[in-house]
Amino acid sequence: MYDLFSQEKKASWKTKLGFGTYFYTGNTEKFDLSSDFQLTRKDTLIESNLFLKGAYGEVEKVQNKQEFTGGLKFDYKPLSVFSPFVLFSFYNNKFKDIELRLSSLLGAKYSFYMTDASDLSISAAIQYDTERFYEATPDKEKIRLSFRPRVLQPNVQEFDDYMLVFNTSLEAKLLEKISLKLTYNYDYESMPILETIKKTDTSFITSLVLNF
Repeated sequence: MYDLFSQEKKASWKTKLGFGTYFYTGNTEKFDLSSDFQLTRKDTLIESNLFLKGAYGEVEKVQNKQEFTGGLKFDYKPLSVFSPFVLFSFYNNKFKDIELRLSSLLGAKYSFYMTDASDLSISAAIQYDTERFYEATPDKEKIRLSFRPRVLQPNVQEFDDYMLVFNTSLEAKLLEKISLKLTYNYDYESMPILETIKKTDTSFITSLVLNF
Protein backbone atom coordinates (compact mmCIF):
# COMPACT_ATOMS: atom_id res chain seq x y z
CA MET A 1 0.00 0.00 0.00
CA TYR A 2 1.20 3.50 -0.79
CA ASP A 3 1.85 6.04 1.91
CA LEU A 4 -0.38 8.84 0.62
CA PHE A 5 1.95 11.43 2.11
CA SER A 6 5.12 9.85 0.74
CA GLN A 7 7.24 11.95 -1.59
CA GLU A 8 9.49 9.09 -2.77
CA LYS A 9 8.37 6.82 -5.60
CA LYS A 10 10.17 5.85 -8.78
CA ALA A 11 8.40 6.75 -12.04
CA SER A 12 6.42 3.85 -13.50
CA TRP A 13 4.96 3.27 -16.97
CA LYS A 14 1.88 1.17 -17.79
CA THR A 15 0.38 0.41 -21.19
CA LYS A 16 -2.95 -1.32 -21.88
CA LEU A 17 -4.37 -2.33 -25.24
CA GLY A 18 -7.90 -3.78 -25.37
CA PHE A 19 -9.65 -5.41 -28.31
CA GLY A 20 -13.12 -6.94 -28.66
CA THR A 21 -15.13 -7.97 -31.71
CA TYR A 22 -17.79 -10.32 -33.05
CA PHE A 23 -19.00 -11.13 -36.55
CA TYR A 24 -22.13 -13.05 -37.60
CA THR A 25 -22.97 -14.36 -41.07
CA GLY A 26 -25.96 -16.35 -42.33
CA ASN A 27 -29.53 -15.26 -41.70
CA THR A 28 -28.16 -12.17 -39.96
CA GLU A 29 -24.96 -10.42 -40.88
CA LYS A 30 -23.61 -8.30 -38.05
CA PHE A 31 -20.20 -6.90 -37.15
CA ASP A 32 -19.05 -5.03 -34.05
CA LEU A 33 -15.60 -3.84 -33.06
CA SER A 34 -14.37 -2.06 -29.93
CA SER A 35 -10.85 -1.13 -28.90
CA ASP A 36 -9.13 1.00 -26.29
CA PHE A 37 -5.59 2.11 -25.51
CA GLN A 38 -4.10 3.62 -22.35
CA LEU A 39 -0.59 4.86 -21.61
CA THR A 40 0.12 5.98 -18.04
CA ARG A 41 3.23 7.44 -16.42
CA LYS A 42 3.18 8.00 -12.67
CA ASP A 43 5.55 9.34 -10.03
CA THR A 44 5.12 11.38 -6.85
CA LEU A 45 4.85 14.69 -8.71
CA ILE A 46 2.84 14.03 -11.90
CA GLU A 47 0.62 11.27 -13.24
CA SER A 48 -0.13 11.54 -16.97
CA ASN A 49 -2.67 9.38 -18.76
CA LEU A 50 -3.24 9.19 -22.53
CA PHE A 51 -6.35 7.26 -23.59
CA LEU A 52 -8.12 6.41 -26.86
CA LYS A 53 -11.32 4.40 -27.37
CA GLY A 54 -13.32 3.46 -30.43
CA ALA A 55 -16.42 1.47 -31.38
CA TYR A 56 -17.79 0.60 -34.82
CA GLY A 57 -20.72 -1.57 -35.90
CA GLU A 58 -22.66 -2.77 -38.95
CA VAL A 59 -25.90 -4.73 -39.48
CA GLU A 60 -26.51 -6.18 -42.97
CA LYS A 61 -23.58 -4.02 -44.17
CA VAL A 62 -25.32 -0.86 -42.95
CA GLN A 63 -23.38 1.13 -40.35
CA ASN A 64 -25.21 1.46 -37.04
CA LYS A 65 -22.44 2.49 -34.64
CA GLN A 66 -19.56 4.97 -34.70
CA GLU A 67 -18.09 6.36 -31.51
CA PHE A 68 -14.58 7.62 -30.80
CA THR A 69 -13.15 9.31 -27.73
CA GLY A 70 -9.73 10.16 -26.36
CA GLY A 71 -7.83 12.56 -24.22
CA LEU A 72 -4.92 13.46 -21.99
CA LYS A 73 -5.08 13.86 -18.20
CA PHE A 74 -2.54 15.23 -15.72
CA ASP A 75 -2.75 14.77 -11.93
CA TYR A 76 -0.48 16.84 -9.66
CA LYS A 77 0.93 14.87 -6.72
CA PRO A 78 -1.26 11.80 -7.45
CA LEU A 79 -0.13 9.93 -4.31
CA SER A 80 -1.31 12.71 -2.01
CA VAL A 81 -4.68 12.74 -0.27
CA PHE A 82 -5.62 15.87 -2.23
CA SER A 83 -4.62 16.00 -5.92
CA PRO A 84 -5.55 18.71 -8.49
CA PHE A 85 -5.95 17.58 -12.09
CA VAL A 86 -6.59 18.85 -15.62
CA LEU A 87 -8.11 16.89 -18.50
CA PHE A 88 -8.45 17.57 -22.24
CA SER A 89 -10.60 15.24 -24.35
CA PHE A 90 -12.51 14.81 -27.61
CA TYR A 91 -15.66 12.83 -28.47
CA ASN A 92 -17.37 11.80 -31.72
CA ASN A 93 -20.64 9.89 -32.14
CA LYS A 94 -22.26 9.92 -35.58
CA PHE A 95 -25.54 8.47 -34.34
CA LYS A 96 -25.89 11.15 -31.65
CA ASP A 97 -25.20 13.79 -34.33
CA ILE A 98 -22.03 14.86 -32.50
CA GLU A 99 -19.30 15.49 -35.06
CA LEU A 100 -16.85 16.75 -32.43
CA ARG A 101 -17.09 17.61 -28.75
CA LEU A 102 -13.97 19.15 -27.21
CA SER A 103 -13.84 19.22 -23.41
CA SER A 104 -11.48 20.65 -20.84
CA LEU A 105 -11.77 19.97 -17.10
CA LEU A 106 -10.11 21.53 -14.09
CA GLY A 107 -10.71 19.91 -10.72
CA ALA A 108 -9.37 18.05 -7.71
CA LYS A 109 -9.46 14.53 -6.29
CA TYR A 110 -9.68 13.42 -2.65
CA SER A 111 -8.34 9.89 -1.99
CA PHE A 112 -9.56 7.63 0.85
CA TYR A 113 -7.55 4.49 0.09
CA MET A 114 -4.83 3.70 -2.43
CA THR A 115 -2.89 0.55 -3.38
CA ASP A 116 -1.14 -0.69 -6.52
CA ALA A 117 -4.44 -2.18 -7.71
CA SER A 118 -7.08 0.25 -6.47
CA ASP A 119 -7.81 3.89 -5.82
CA LEU A 120 -10.90 4.84 -3.81
CA SER A 121 -11.56 8.53 -4.25
CA ILE A 122 -14.06 11.25 -5.08
CA SER A 123 -13.48 14.30 -7.24
CA ALA A 124 -15.20 17.37 -8.61
CA ALA A 125 -14.39 19.56 -11.59
CA ILE A 126 -15.68 22.34 -13.77
CA GLN A 127 -15.95 21.31 -17.42
CA TYR A 128 -16.05 23.46 -20.56
CA ASP A 129 -17.44 21.90 -23.77
CA THR A 130 -17.58 23.08 -27.36
CA GLU A 131 -19.72 21.00 -29.73
CA ARG A 132 -20.01 20.74 -33.51
CA PHE A 133 -22.81 18.70 -35.09
CA TYR A 134 -23.40 16.81 -38.33
CA GLU A 135 -26.93 18.20 -38.91
CA ALA A 136 -27.92 20.51 -36.11
CA THR A 137 -26.70 24.11 -36.10
CA PRO A 138 -25.27 26.28 -34.69
CA ASP A 139 -22.29 25.03 -32.69
CA LYS A 140 -22.73 25.08 -28.91
CA GLU A 141 -20.66 25.94 -25.85
CA LYS A 142 -21.51 24.62 -22.38
CA ILE A 143 -20.11 24.83 -18.87
CA ARG A 144 -20.76 21.73 -16.78
CA LEU A 145 -19.99 20.47 -13.30
CA SER A 146 -18.49 16.99 -13.18
CA PHE A 147 -18.43 14.68 -10.16
CA ARG A 148 -16.53 11.38 -9.87
CA PRO A 149 -17.40 8.65 -9.56
CA ARG A 150 -18.58 10.40 -12.74
CA VAL A 151 -22.36 10.14 -12.50
CA LEU A 152 -23.93 13.60 -12.76
CA GLN A 153 -22.82 16.35 -15.17
CA PRO A 154 -25.26 19.30 -15.08
CA ASN A 155 -25.06 22.30 -17.40
CA VAL A 156 -24.61 25.25 -15.03
CA GLN A 157 -26.29 27.58 -17.55
CA GLU A 158 -29.39 25.38 -17.91
CA PHE A 159 -29.93 22.75 -15.20
CA ASP A 160 -32.59 20.91 -17.24
CA ASP A 161 -29.70 19.99 -19.54
CA TYR A 162 -27.65 17.33 -17.79
CA MET A 163 -25.83 14.06 -18.42
CA LEU A 164 -25.69 10.90 -16.33
CA VAL A 165 -22.59 8.82 -17.03
CA PHE A 166 -21.82 5.52 -15.33
CA ASN A 167 -18.91 3.27 -16.35
CA THR A 168 -17.71 0.18 -14.52
CA SER A 169 -15.39 -2.66 -15.45
CA LEU A 170 -14.09 -5.94 -14.09
CA GLU A 171 -10.74 -7.34 -15.24
CA ALA A 172 -9.54 -10.91 -14.65
CA LYS A 173 -5.99 -12.05 -15.37
CA LEU A 174 -5.77 -14.96 -17.83
CA LEU A 175 -2.02 -15.04 -18.51
CA GLU A 176 0.92 -12.96 -17.28
CA LYS A 177 0.19 -10.07 -19.66
CA ILE A 178 -3.31 -10.92 -20.93
CA SER A 179 -6.58 -10.20 -19.11
CA LEU A 180 -10.28 -10.57 -19.81
CA LYS A 181 -12.19 -7.31 -19.27
CA LEU A 182 -15.94 -6.88 -18.85
CA THR A 183 -17.23 -3.30 -19.16
CA TYR A 184 -20.69 -1.81 -18.64
CA ASN A 185 -21.47 1.73 -19.84
CA TYR A 186 -24.60 3.77 -19.13
CA ASP A 187 -25.10 7.21 -20.72
CA TYR A 188 -28.16 9.42 -20.34
CA GLU A 189 -28.51 12.86 -21.95
CA SER A 190 -31.61 14.79 -20.88
CA MET A 191 -31.67 17.09 -23.94
CA PRO A 192 -30.24 15.35 -27.04
CA ILE A 193 -29.56 17.69 -29.94
CA LEU A 194 -32.23 16.03 -32.15
CA GLU A 195 -35.67 14.73 -31.10
CA THR A 196 -35.05 11.51 -33.02
CA ILE A 197 -32.06 10.63 -30.80
CA LYS A 198 -32.80 8.42 -27.79
CA LYS A 199 -31.81 9.79 -24.41
CA THR A 200 -30.32 6.56 -23.05
CA ASP A 201 -27.45 4.42 -24.36
CA THR A 202 -26.11 1.31 -22.66
CA SER A 203 -23.41 -1.14 -23.70
CA PHE A 204 -21.81 -4.29 -22.35
CA ILE A 205 -18.37 -5.02 -23.80
CA THR A 206 -16.15 -8.09 -23.47
CA SER A 207 -12.54 -7.63 -24.55
CA LEU A 208 -9.04 -9.03 -24.23
CA VAL A 209 -6.48 -6.66 -22.71
CA LEU A 210 -2.73 -6.73 -23.28
CA ASN A 211 -0.71 -5.26 -20.39
CA PHE A 212 2.83 -3.97 -20.92
